[in-house]
Amino acid sequence: MKQWLRDHAIGLTLLLVLSLMLMIFCFSAQPAEESDETSGFFVSLILKFLFPDFESLDPDAKAALVQTASFFVRKAAHFTEYTLLGFALMLHAAALREKKGLRFPGTTAFIIGSLYAVSDELHQIFVPGRSGEGKDVLLDSAGVLLGVLLLHLLLHLRKKRRLP
Repeated sequence: MKQWLRDHAIGLTLLLVLSLMLMIFCFSAQPAEESDETSGFFVSLILKFLFPDFESLDPDAKAALVQTASFFVRKAAHFTEYTLLGFALMLHAAALREKKGLRFPGTTAFIIGSLYAVSDELHQIFVPGRSGEGKDVLLDSAGVLLGVLLLHLLLHLRKKRRLP
């Protein structure tokens, strides 16, 4: 089984990368109303957990909490999606380095992930009620960088463990 995974690492990691890109694309293709519903579900769960008396708050306080929590949930979702993408891209680049001699796998993974973040924000310009934000490109790219660095660290620790 291990050998089969090694033999098919490039294809499997590419499939993972493309699946994550498709997931991100689908989330970005949601019109604003649908996107608000998706994040609203998580916002209400978080607020009810953090503030057990949330339902008894006055409407202005509830609205302010919902608005603040929505902002953080959306940004955390962006960051998490792109962290996963950066991790997968680095995994794919590491497989390419091993099989095909790719130089600078971390840099390659970061650049591809960041370019995808740019294309994602451009895509959102054409979705009803959504907009493309330069700040989101920076946040998404930071997520990609974290994913790349996490896998780089894991690979380094794995390699170090194998050395005598």
